[in-house]
Amino acid sequence: MILKVCGMKYQQNLDKVGRLGPDWIGIIFYPKSPRFVDHILDFNHVAAKRIGVFVDADPDFIQAKIEKYQLDGLQFHGRESPDICRKYLEDGFLVIKTFHVAPEMDFSTTEPYEGCCTHFLFDTKGLYLGGNGQLFDWSILKDYKGNTPFVLSGGIRPSSVKDIQSFDHPSWAGIDINSRFEVRPGLKNVATIKKFKHAIYS
Repeated sequence: MILKVCGMKYQQNLDKVGRLGPDWIGIIFYPKSPRFVDHILDFNHVAAKRIGVFVDADPDFIQAKIEKYQLDGLQFHGRESPDICRKYLEDGFLVIKTFHVAPEMDFSTTEPYEGCCTHFLFDTKGLYLGGNGQLFDWSILKDYKGNTPFVLSGGIRPSSVKDIQSFDHPSWAGIDINSRFEVRPGLKNVATIKKFKHAIYS
């Protein structure tokens, strides 16, 4: 199971979280986010894949971040088209397309993205594009019949261990944690993540 820690912002915190061995680390390049990163982060001692999170960003902006941060993957959190996703997939990147889940979710919206992404990410539909800290009803995902593996996101917290261990779906690939593991936006509680990671893999 993939463990993605999203919204990393501070170097020392990144170093400490990196030593815990997450699979992916998310860096947010959306200027309206409190976790927006516009400074250099050193990943030399972090083995996790580097995932840049973008919202309807200009291609030149994306390319600049790819080069500056040596990104392994791109997570698209806005209205990016299947063609945009396919382009980066063909360029060899991990490509994650976010869909915001609500009770009336129509999973046919994911169908045009099949074959264009390595993963989907199902997040809570809320006031903000991400980092709402709210869970959605995971049972809704029984209606997702697609072939693209997905990552669960949206309000996952330290107390979610049993729910994660009991969740089952043939296309489920991992989880994304963020705001519920923070001291403040962008600053993760390392001890809490360590305990959580040990619990979910035990």
